[in-house]
Amino acid sequence: MGTATYQDLGLSEINFMEQYLTTALWSSQDPDAEHDPNLGEMLDAQYSTDDVHGLVYERLSQRALDWLIANEADVRLYLQERSESDLAHDLWLTENGHGAGFWDRGLGDLGQRLTDAARGREVFIHGAFGQIHADL
Repeated sequence: MGTATYQDLGLSEINFMEQYLTTALWSSQDPDAEHDPNLGEMLDAQYSTDDVHGLVYERLSQRALDWLIANEADVRLYLQERSESDLAHDLWLTENGHGAGFWDRGLGDLGQRLTDAARGREVFIHGAFGQIHADL
């Protein structure tokens, strides 16, 4: 048996990662913004998903896929109630400790299980040399 893919879960890697990274950019503060008033406070003011370094994209995509596979049964239940876009959005917000995510979707125990599985997986992203990098 080969390695599972996004498609095996009924997901599109491109669509999932576009939303995951979009959420990452608008919810992550640019650490240089306090020193340069010309920069926007959040990374999406200066960067787009196209600016994510290729290796960073690959590592974040594999990291997300590993989590999706590890939580496959609950992911499938979630997708009966919410969209793939919501899944990507909630995964980033929950794993990075933002004030929204799986737990506030009204999904009861399912939302709590997904929250518990995602917490503690923080990723620090930052811009440098015109690209988005991550500390993984």
